[in-house]
Amino acid sequence: MEKAKLRLLAALCLLFAGVVLYAQQGTIVLRNASFEDQPSHSKTPKEWIDCGFTGESEPDIQPSGHFGVTMRPFDGFTYLGMVVRDNETWERVSQHLNKALVQGNCYEFSIHMAKSPIYLSQSRLSEKEVNYNRSIKLRIYGGNTPCDRQQLLAESELVQDYDWKRFTFTLSPKDNFTFIVFEAFYQKPNLFPYNGNILLDNASAIVPITCKEGMAVSGETSALPSDTLSDPNPSIVVTAPELPKFVKGEPLPLKAIKFSTGTSDLQRSGYVTLDKLIETLTLNPTLVVEISVHLSYRYDKTDAEDLSVQRANTIEQYLLDKLVKKSRFKIRGYGNGQPLNAKQLSDADERVEIKIADF
Repeated sequence: MEKAKLRLLAALCLLFAGVVLYAQQGTIVLRNASFEDQPSHSKTPKEWIDCGFTGESEPDIQPSGHFGVTMRPFDGFTYLGMVVRDNETWERVSQHLNKALVQGNCYEFSIHMAKSPIYLSQSRLSEKEVNYNRSIKLRIYGGNTPCDRQQLLAESELVQDYDWKRFTFTLSPKDNFTFIVFEAFYQKPNLFPYNGNILLDNASAIVPITCKEGMAVSGETSALPSDTLSDPNPSIVVTAPELPKFVKGEPLPLKAIKFSTGTSDLQRSGYVTLDKLIETLTLNPTLVVEISVHLSYRYDKTDAEDLSVQRANTIEQYLLDKLVKKSRFKIRGYGNGQPLNAKQLSDADERVEIKIADF
């Protein structure tokens, strides 16, 4: 009898070890999950990609001494501050996952969130300083390119507390996803966009769990408010709000792509812009763009031609490495032979233009 009990116990231990090993193998660990970096306004933490609107500032690494945000972090030294604005723009960040979210699997994820009572910034409508202190929520998306939002995986209740609170979500992807997006968003329904903020810290690993009937997103405090979507795994058809229509020959409204002086090394902001270009191409599968690289009068003709070709090659290789098909873009280095104004040469002639070639 004792031997039988020992064999049963050993079998249970092996089964438990197997379950633990399986869970560990499928666990997705976010890089810089507590958003640690040098405190600063309008700066996305390392390991994260800014996915905001063209012409708007990036999220903030708080507490930085800006906007009156003074809350102590829940974990580490800094956290992420994101806002929604009264001009119907909002902030979001993205990260490439170390392992894919697998279609048909279920996962558990948690993150600490709070709201700052003070978040002073300029209203985009009145241009006066206002307090971005309205309550907003967090949306979590899955996708397959930077900033891609193919499926809304989870949506929190409104974050209204001025103290950190842990929110737990169940994620049930309907496809395989290699990127995750955290998005600040308004309460819905809402007739008019407003100014609000949300603070994020201490994101957990994304851990595989057993799928159960009726699984839904949950916060630590009871059920979701009635304004959230009824489908726990809603799909969203994403359009590019910055691109209401395409016109051949017109430039795409993307931030400038810049290189380090005299080199073909892309600056960090250049990678962000290229990631947004990739997102635009993904959302619009028939779109073809023309990318032209130009230098200024500060270079002689030969050096300008060589460097512009090298910079074009850098952009091309980045797009190809991100699995963008060569047929989706045309690229060329033009040296300094095409200034913006031949009668008035300037440093602005050093530029990268991205125009619509076809759609």
